[in-house]
Amino acid sequence: MYYLVYKTTNIINGKFYIGAHRTKNINDSYLGSGIALKKAIEKYGIENFIKEILYLANTETDMFDMEKQLISENIGENCYNMMPGGRGGFDHINSTDMHKGENNCMHNLLVKNKVVSSMKITRQKNKEKYDEISRKNLKKAVEKNTGVKKPEHSKFMSEWNKENWKKNKEKIRDSLSSFFELTSPDGVVYTTNRLKEFCKENELTYTSVWKTSLTKKPVKKGKSKGWICKKI
Repeated sequence: MYYLVYKTTNIINGKFYIGAHRTKNINDSYLGSGIALKKAIEKYGIENFIKEILYLANTETDMFDMEKQLISENIGENCYNMMPGGRGGFDHINSTDMHKGENNCMHNLLVKNKVVSSMKITRQKNKEKYDEISRKNLKKAVEKNTGVKKPEHSKFMSEWNKENWKKNKEKIRDSLSSFFELTSPDGVVYTTNRLKEFCKENELTYTSVWKTSLTKKPVKKGKSKGWICKKI
């Protein structure tokens, strides 16, 4: 079983979807389960979407953590993702029957919150006891995993990740980075997907310039005065 994080891109408008996927076939045709993505595929045709593997994880947890990280860094107008990522989605819900009967996650939300709240209160009242249990569990986990050899597929995925990121670091960064159109006080327009580097090279304050993409107004003061940028 492979645990991978992938990116599905609409080659017509450049919008993309980042997702996590469990599969026995690393080259399967799965493109994603996002609602916005599915509507886009219906509109533009499946032939106008390409998928690339961004990350191969050793565990399911690692897979969802990386998915969450990549989505949080890139979610926006150019992204089909509607949720911040991590464990979830129809793939996870269907596999665990979370949508059926009494297992419905929304049905149990209030009950779950009450249980969690009660557990927190109990732990606070018996802090030393539960801290000691945590220390013992951590010690057991360390002892159990120290010196344990990774299975063959884990070794393969670790090596694959090293080589993939090493060879395609800039390509992957380019595909995930947002493009900005910057206008100087003199009206000169620049386009870049390396906003921080651009600001550094031109002695501009990155935070001030980046905020103009939200406010839609030029920088009012400082060495970046008059500059404005927008996300494209």
